[in-house]
Amino acid sequence: MNYKLAIRIIGIISDFLAVACFVSLGLALDESIEIVYMWAIMIAVLAGIGITTLLLRVFSKKVDVTTLNAKTGIVSLGICWLYASVIGAIPFMFYKIPGIENFADAFFESASAFSGTGASLALDTDAIPDSLQIFRGISQWLGGMGIVVLITALLGKDESISSPIFNAEMPGPSKGKLVSKTRVNARILYGIYIGITVAEFLFLYVGTVCGAGSADGEHQMTLFDCVFHSLTTTATGGFSTKALSIGYYNSLYYEIIITIFMFLCMTNFNLYFIIMKGGFKSAFRDEEFRTMMLLIILNMFAISGIVFSAQVYQTFSDAMRYGTFQVIATMSTTGYGTANILDWPLFSKVLLLGMMFIGGSAGSTSGGLKISRFVMLMKSGFKGIRSTAFPNRVLSIKMNGKPVSEELLNSTKNYFLLYIWIFVFSVALVCLLPNGNNSFLDLTISVASCFNDIGPGVFGDLHWVSKVVLAFDMLAGRLELFPILLLLYPRAWSRF
Repeated sequence: MNYKLAIRIIGIISDFLAVACFVSLGLALDESIEIVYMWAIMIAVLAGIGITTLLLRVFSKKVDVTTLNAKTGIVSLGICWLYASVIGAIPFMFYKIPGIENFADAFFESASAFSGTGASLALDTDAIPDSLQIFRGISQWLGGMGIVVLITALLGKDESISSPIFNAEMPGPSKGKLVSKTRVNARILYGIYIGITVAEFLFLYVGTVCGAGSADGEHQMTLFDCVFHSLTTTATGGFSTKALSIGYYNSLYYEIIITIFMFLCMTNFNLYFIIMKGGFKSAFRDEEFRTMMLLIILNMFAISGIVFSAQVYQTFSDAMRYGTFQVIATMSTTGYGTANILDWPLFSKVLLLGMMFIGGSAGSTSGGLKISRFVMLMKSGFKGIRSTAFPNRVLSIKMNGKPVSEELLNSTKNYFLLYIWIFVFSVALVCLLPNGNNSFLDLTISVASCFNDIGPGVFGDLHWVSKVVLAFDMLAGRLELFPILLLLYPRAWSRF
């Protein structure tokens, strides 16, 4: 483990967090003087850390790149995300929001923000002041595409350092590079990410100007709401300024716009670059994208049909409206809501739970197992059946018409096995602790929600250790398990 690298990245992350605090300070000027001082102190401390690490880099010996390896990059990544979550917990401790009573609660809230989970312990989201709301929104946005990927885009000149970190932070089993240099690759992805965020803001704000809120005209998105929901939608994070989430606005226009952008952000961002380069047909022939579309359409009609037949909604158009939104919000792991799904039939909830585990595409901001892994695991299962029936045949698994290497296939199987083990262990550990009157099903859904970075669950009555476990699951799920797991492996902390 090369500590110089970790310290250097921590310093740069501190600068980004200081910028987020500076934006929060601007909104805090209308709040109490104690809150203004809190943000000012945060800016001073974080900027001080950033300046100190910069000076250490200038006056110390240059890092010997021959000592750097994938382990160094991955462990450094885990350290930095843990550091960001701890620092991000401080404002939640200071504000003393009802429902967030101690450091475990604050750490849970911060990890939920950076991992893009969107779970919250706050009893009244509407009561959270704007200065803290924007900090939550920026935290989710930074975590959506990746904190260290942003650093790579700006400063990652050394491929031996940036490449392992980029591969560890970007979700999915295989990271096909758009261009040869990791730094340029990161810049392209962040450029697309920023473009989608700005586009959503413009569409939402146009709706506000044109009065696209609820029929009574009282529930319009403000300028602040448009900015906030643009940040949290593109990060597929799901934090909202309202306790009722998107359902508060009761606006078909807002729901359509947010549904479109949730879909865009659960799609592999590499495909957008391919489309921009003129490969429109190639992008739509992508097997993962076609599978994603098939799953969305099947679940959309299935769930809409179930809730309509159960007379949850009086018209099929209403069933399609709320069913489609919830399917995209769940599969993209955004976690927004426009309806109370507790009132829906059991089978529709089972379908949503399955989509929660599958998640979105690799190379997107979505959580979950990822569709490409799901496809490979399904094909591997069918291959096993065919091999049993025809033992003399040489069978291979293909994605996009090309054979999948045994190395990638074994890596996917190992990931899935580890994924299941962590999920089962987390459920068992949470169930062992005193967690109020929550049932086994409630606790299992809460673990699944946090591990797949989707958000909805029962968190209020949990033991503080359970909240730490769930925060661990959020970070592990966002970082594809290994960067967080390696922090618990003693040999990973050896000098090199």
